[in-house]
Amino acid sequence: MYVSELPSVSGAGTPDDPYTSPSGTAGMREAFDRLNDLGGGVIYYPSGFYGDGTTSWEIDLAEYESLRNNWAIYGDGLESSRIRAGSDDGAGIQIRDSDGTDMFYVEIIGVRFEGDNDGYTFVWGSEDLRDPYNSCFTRFATANENPDGDGACQINFALNTYHYGVHNSAGGTGLDLRRVQFSGLEGSFSSGENEGDVALNIEEYSFGNLFSYLNIEATYDGIHIEEARAIGNVFQNAYFANVFGTAFTQQIDNEDERFPDVSDQGTYFHNPFVAGAVERIAEIDDSAVYVDGSTRRWPSTTVQTYQGDRYGGGLNDLTHVDFEPHSEPPEGKLGRIVLADGESWDPTGDGDPALVVSTGDEWTVLQALA
Repeated sequence: MYVSELPSVSGAGTPDDPYTSPSGTAGMREAFDRLNDLGGGVIYYPSGFYGDGTTSWEIDLAEYESLRNNWAIYGDGLESSRIRAGSDDGAGIQIRDSDGTDMFYVEIIGVRFEGDNDGYTFVWGSEDLRDPYNSCFTRFATANENPDGDGACQINFALNTYHYGVHNSAGGTGLDLRRVQFSGLEGSFSSGENEGDVALNIEEYSFGNLFSYLNIEATYDGIHIEEARAIGNVFQNAYFANVFGTAFTQQIDNEDERFPDVSDQGTYFHNPFVAGAVERIAEIDDSAVYVDGSTRRWPSTTVQTYQGDRYGGGLNDLTHVDFEPHSEPPEGKLGRIVLADGESWDPTGDGDPALVVSTGDEWTVLQALA
C-alpha cells in the first residue's frame, strides 16, 4: 500500500509541501486503517517527506483486530523516506499494543523518523513493557532536533530481534533499550555534547545481546549500563570517537533483590577501537567487564580478558593494580593489587608503603616500598 497514493493524503512530498493527511499522522493512521480492512500487508512510504513536523501521534495496534502479526512498514531508504513529527509534550511517534499482545515478525525497514520532540522522536512498544515484539527485523533511522528532549529512539521489550539503526539526537539519549533480550543490534548512535547526554543507554532486563560494528561518536557519553539486570551483553568491534565524557560507563546496582549478585557475569568487548578525542575510556564499578584486543588500555582495576580461543576459552583475570594509596584494606578478589599507604594501613609493620596482592581471603605483601 503506497501511503502517498491514499485518497486522503495530499501534498507533493517535498520539504516545503510534504505529504499530509487529515489525521495529522503523515498518512500512517489512514494506512493502518486500510491495512486492517485488507487483513494485513505492507505500508510503503516511497521517497519523500511525510508530515509537516508539527503533530505527534500514537498507533495503538489493539485497535486493529485483523492485523496482529501481519503488518510491516517499508520505505526507500534511511535518508529517502522521511516521516516527520513534532511534540512539546511527549513522544513524536509511538507504535504499541495497549492490550499487551505478543507481536511476532514485525518489519520496519528503510524509513527515517525525525522532528523536534520533547520526548523521544520514535518509541516502539509500551513504557510499561506489556507488549513484547518477537523475531522482528528492523532497519530504520531516528533523529531529534530538541537538545532538551528525551532522545531519538526508545525500544521497549524486543526479543530475538535484529535492529540496524542510525539514531542521532541533539540531547538526551540516542537509543534507549529497555528489556531487549538475545537480539542483534548494529548501527551508529550519537547525542549531544553536554553532561547527561548519552549515545546508547541499556537498562531494565536486557541481556544476551550482540552489538556488532557500533559507531559511537559525537556525543558526551558513549554507552551506559547502570542496572544489574542489563548483563551478559557482547560488543563486537565497537568504535568510539569524539566522546567528550566517557566512552563506556558501567555502574550497576548489585543489591537488586531479584538479581542479588550478578557482578561477575559482566559485559564483553571484543576488539573495541578507541580512537582519538575520547576524554575517558571507561568508568566501571566492581562489576566485571571483559575486554579483548582494544586499541587503547582500559582501566586495569576492573577489566578482565579472554584467553585461549579468540571468542571463547576460560576467563583470565588480569592483575588488578590500584596505585592510589589506601588507608585501609579494600574489598579484595583474587589477583587484585593495591598500594597500602604504610600509615593507617601498614601490612609490613615498618611504616613504609607496600604493594599487596589479594588471595581473595587476605592480603599478602608483594613489595615493600622503602
